[in-house]
Amino acid sequence: TSFDWWQSSIYYRYAPFPPPPRPTITSALTASGAYFTPFSYTITATNSPTSFTASGLPAWAYLNAGTGAISGTPPTAGGISTVTLIATNATGFSTATLVITVGGASQTITFGALADKIYSTPYYAAPFTVNATSYSGLPVAFSVVSGPATISGSTVTLTGTGAVTIRAAQAGGGGWNAAPS
Repeated sequence: TSFDWWQSSIYYRYAPFPPPPRPTITSALTASGAYFTPFSYTITATNSPTSFTASGLPAWAYLNAGTGAISGTPPTAGGISTVTLIATNATGFSTATLVITVGGASQTITFGALADKIYSTPYYAAPFTVNATSYSGLPVAFSVVSGPATISGSTVTLTGTGAVTIRAAQAGGGGWNAAPS
């Protein structure tokens, strides 16, 4: 509605501002997360949305209806969720479909320090152990990449003189990706 108002010899006409057009969701419609890693996604839209809704969110995800922020930490890997997003303002609403894919988490290996070893004869080539841990806590496997040595489990036996390179690897599992060697 509008109304007229006269003051002295000046005529004022008041009319309400027209409402903004309905929102249009502009954020990406795919998002990726990783097992045991904090997830964050924000719904964005044009025309000043006043609230957001997300139906079909995985149980671990939470929506801030005022900001459109979706967050949480996936407790498992390998899930795909289809989420209906809604942005609303005084004029109306718009919808879009978001697909959230949760993959395995990255991990690293920490290899224990090795002291130089001396090989003089097979009789004096005492075996020694190597150690490494993975961020996931899953077991680490060792292999000889190059050089005169053999390995069984974590026990290395030198078989000659020269530099030896040993690789530590963790194949992943239980929601964890393979660790880089």
